[in-house]
Amino acid sequence: MTETAEYGRIGARLASGAASARQIAGERGDPRETIRALRRLHKRGMVEREDPDAVYLTPLSWRWTLTPEGAAAFAGGGPV
Repeated sequence: MTETAEYGRIGARLASGAASARQIAGERGDPRETIRALRRLHKRGMVEREDPDAVYLTPLSWRWTLTPEGAAAFAGGGPV
């Protein structure tokens, strides 16, 4: 899957609410690749962790949400 397609899949999933990397990856996806993509989007300011103080959780369990900038970028259909 291309990086753009991965970002689109993540954006579509997060548009309906917060989700963990495991939920975003689903049955077919690779959660490790999803975590890497989420971290890249986080550096761009598109997504944020719902509870950044929950250090006891593994990266697979972290819940992510779209930032207002991320929601606008994904809703606009432009490049992310």
